[in-house]
Formats: sequence, C-alpha cells, structure tokens
Amino acid sequence: VRITLNNFDIYFFIPVQDFKIENDGARSTDEKYQKQLNDKILEILKVNFPKFIVLGGNEYERANKAYSIIIENLNGYSHEK
Repeated sequence: VRITLNNFDIYFFIPVQDFKIENDGARSTDEKYQKQLNDKILEILKVNFPKFIVLGGNEYERANKAYSIIIENLNGYSHEK
C-alpha cells in the first residue's frame, strides 16, 4: 500500500529544540545540525502544508493538544466524504 502525504488531514510538527536528542548512535546530537534540519522541515511544511500544527511543551501537553485537535476534526468528519 502506497501512502502519500496528501492522504493525511492533519500534520503535526514537534520542534526538535523542545527536547534533547539522546545519543543513541542513530541520530546526530549536533545542535546546529538539528536546527538546520528543523528549519528545513518547517520550510517544506509552510510551502506544502501551510495549515500544519506545531506541538510544543512536554510530552503530556503535546499529546493532549494533538488528541484534542484530532477529536475536533473527527467530530466534523463524515464517513461519506
């Protein structure tokens, strides 16, 4: 099954600066590189998906905000669309 970004109704973005990347050997811990990557992703989102939602705060706050937004969108969703 091929999934494209156009198949999604909501895009969430969590800024990398909101949490510390663990040195797990898989991801770069270079903060300058992380900021460059973060900025590039934001640039792409702004151009292609301007209604994306930034989730900030701690894990609990981000999860609650995402959950609330998803529920709001589901309440306006009709299966027959």
